[in-house]
Amino acid sequence: MHPILDLTLLTALACSVAAQVEPPAERFAKLREDLERTAIAQLRSDDLATAAWGAYAVAEFRLAGCRAEVRARLARLAGRTDAEADRCAAIALLDALIETNAVVPAAELAPFADLGAPAIVLMAREPEANRAALLRGFGPPGPWMNDQRHACGNLLAGLRDPDFVLLLLRGPWQRCVFVADAGTQPDHDLDLSELVSGYSCGHMPVPAGFPRLARSQLSTGSSPGCVLVAPGPEPVFLHRSWFHDGLHGSRWSGYGALRNARAAWLEQMLGDKQRAAILAIEQPATIEWKDRKALDEYVQQASRAMEPAWRALVQALVDAKLLTAEQAKEPVPVLQFEFADGRTDQTVALPPSPNEFK
Repeated sequence: MHPILDLTLLTALACSVAAQVEPPAERFAKLREDLERTAIAQLRSDDLATAAWGAYAVAEFRLAGCRAEVRARLARLAGRTDAEADRCAAIALLDALIETNAVVPAAELAPFADLGAPAIVLMAREPEANRAALLRGFGPPGPWMNDQRHACGNLLAGLRDPDFVLLLLRGPWQRCVFVADAGTQPDHDLDLSELVSGYSCGHMPVPAGFPRLARSQLSTGSSPGCVLVAPGPEPVFLHRSWFHDGLHGSRWSGYGALRNARAAWLEQMLGDKQRAAILAIEQPATIEWKDRKALDEYVQQASRAMEPAWRALVQALVDAKLLTAEQAKEPVPVLQFEFADGRTDQTVALPPSPNEFK
């Protein structure tokens, strides 16, 4: 018999029999016990689809008494999420833990960090214990941002984590420079890094015999029914929906989103009195076009001028006890330049953008 029919028939039978002799509170308590017994039996099955149905029932009926069994079944999948069925079963089990408000030890979550959002939601319940996994979730330095990375950053900034501070300091750092004809000024602030964004798609089929699969999405935008996951300057929320066969997309943004988030995190940790020091490194500029030699000289001069601004920021972090004196010896990162071309004659090309896709 289909797993969900087992639960449905059991529920109907229990209700019809118990309703004749028991008060409602006792009737519902026994019904819940029956549901938990059925779900536990399914979770203990070696068949992944059956275990996924057990996880689905735990999430659907908020069967908190099954948390330990869900964790035990999840542990059996550690290191096995490359296969489609294993991955889908793990997602169903993580969703069951989310929906029953479980707090899961960091060691049990770490093997599933690559599953992204559902693991991050659970890590957010004990961010200090999960800091190592959150650092991996934030990822190596790179000129991009997505909502999962944003959630990890919010949680690490809330911890005032020194390793996270080092990741932020290592960059990348970029300055937007508007190159104009002599005697002209741009009529607005232009930052090409704000324009870089995209939408990536992946295939997430639900294997035959599995229940529908909960989809956890993280977003900096709130909406009815969403749940706060990672408070911060720009909070990140959980939006729960369902996977269906076919393509499922996720959005990402370019360097501008990373720059803005980094500035907000550093200001959160240092206080608004350090805002000028935080913004000084990447202050946008406008220069008049003369020739390529003059432009190259500007780059060299601006790169040299960046070092004292960066060192001042490092010292502020040391003073705030966010870095040690030893960590303050971190080498100065390279300042990259994003040129916006406002010239009438663009015969001579400007240097390529560091944000261009190769």
